[in-house]
Amino acid sequence: MAKSRRIFCMAVALPLVSGSLALGSSPALADELFDANALILEDPTSIELNLDYALIAEGQGKYRLALAAYERVLLNHPDNVAAKRGLIRVRRIIQPPSTQTFLDFGFKGESNVEHEADGEEGDFLYYGRARVKDERNFNGIRWRTVGSLYGELHAFEDDLNYANAAATIGPIFDLGASTISLHPAIGGGVAMADDQFYYADVNVSALFEGYLEGVYQWARFRAGYRQYDADMTADQGFYLDAAGKKAWTDVFGENDAFSIAPMIRWSEIDGTFNDNINDFSPGKYVVGGVKVSYDRVLSDLVTAGVSVDVKNRYFLVDEAANGDNRQDWTVTPGVSVLLKDVFGVQTGLRFDYEYEYNDSNDPGHDYDNHIFGVSATIRR
Repeated sequence: MAKSRRIFCMAVALPLVSGSLALGSSPALADELFDANALILEDPTSIELNLDYALIAEGQGKYRLALAAYERVLLNHPDNVAAKRGLIRVRRIIQPPSTQTFLDFGFKGESNVEHEADGEEGDFLYYGRARVKDERNFNGIRWRTVGSLYGELHAFEDDLNYANAAATIGPIFDLGASTISLHPAIGGGVAMADDQFYYADVNVSALFEGYLEGVYQWARFRAGYRQYDADMTADQGFYLDAAGKKAWTDVFGENDAFSIAPMIRWSEIDGTFNDNINDFSPGKYVVGGVKVSYDRVLSDLVTAGVSVDVKNRYFLVDEAANGDNRQDWTVTPGVSVLLKDVFGVQTGLRFDYEYEYNDSNDPGHDYDNHIFGVSATIRR
């Protein structure tokens, strides 16, 4: 028994001591880490001694030694909160820089592109979207920068041409021993419409994200201010919004996913509401809704999905013909088919159809719209 204990102590001691010497440090600091290691040799399974060693190693910037100490604690005590927190913290610090790129481009056909109540005006539009997410460490803190570009060009209704550029930046903090992180950020953006300057935007946000039961979940809270060009039918104002997504996998069988994505937005932006860009138009209103989606992997190359998006927009100042405040219900069911790896690894070809139906208490804003789309996606 004593011999086995000595062998175990040597197995613990050798990587600790050799790692400390290899990384190098001042004699005083090395002695402190050496002394902490000597105490562990007396009681290798001690939670307190291993946590003390890990904190000293962190303080000296020897994160891999700290990581090993936290892992030793969790090996025998998997529910230890301090070790979980330390493990998550150190992993974030030593995580290498990463840059991810997402490209999406294609075309859409709409039967009623201007959302007219009487008659329909069809149109085709070509669009492209690029998004880059970069993460790297500065002084022991993980920072994320996200930049995006989007543009659409209409074949006939060129007054609906639109483009925007946006970016956010901020640190990432792990919340205790959980798998949830907090990403506060500041951001801004500019947009063009009808081939002229449209608006400038500044905002602050807080994103909570993590993997629960192996599936990515998120919730974002944001506040911002937009200033529109003097030639537009809008002025300036503040907005607040919140959105999120919760997903479950293997719900009705293997290789499927069910998700719910709620949202709510309050807009106090002076100006006329534009039905053509009702995803985020100027105006004074409150809009809330939820999108429910179900996707199923049919084969290694094909994924099919169905969804329905329901929104209610209540206008704070606009009146309907009957004198009540205008209120719209928009219901958008849709189907999609994704062909994976069509142009290589992490690429796809996507086919979409949506039926957009808007029911307003102001009959002049009732409309329906058929939307067909084909797009290519590339992830790097």
